[in-house]
Amino acid sequence: MLELNAKTTALVVIDLQEGILPFAGGPHTADEVVNRAGKLAAKFRASGQPVFLVRVGWSADYAEALKQPVDAPSPAKVLPENWWQHPAALGATDSDIESSTSVGCVLRYGSGVATAPPRYRYNSVMWDLDQYRC
Repeated sequence: MLELNAKTTALVVIDLQEGILPFAGGPHTADEVVNRAGKLAAKFRASGQPVFLVRVGWSADYAEALKQPVDAPSPAKVLPENWWQHPAALGATDSDIESSTSVGCVLRYGSGVATAPPRYRYNSVMWDLDQYRC
């Protein structure tokens, strides 16, 4: 069984935001993932461990969005109105540490998670490489 040190373990929830959920693919539905993440986040909060909520998006003018050559232009550059919202089932609280990024892989390129204040420095970051690829 995996044992985690509560003093050096944080939960990092990446891209679970209303604007992205409609694009979820299998093997699990967006609702299943959000509900599981919400339950896990509640356990972390109850034990005093930090929860990082990382969202991806761009400013209104898309100035920081990646610009790459493409065969066809992308549709209108307007994020859906609910893009940045946390799903209710995630149970976001004021104690959560929020961060946003405009890059495709928050752990590789850095974000508020990588530059967290010293009291939030952790020994390692773990994720299932078969499920999350950068």
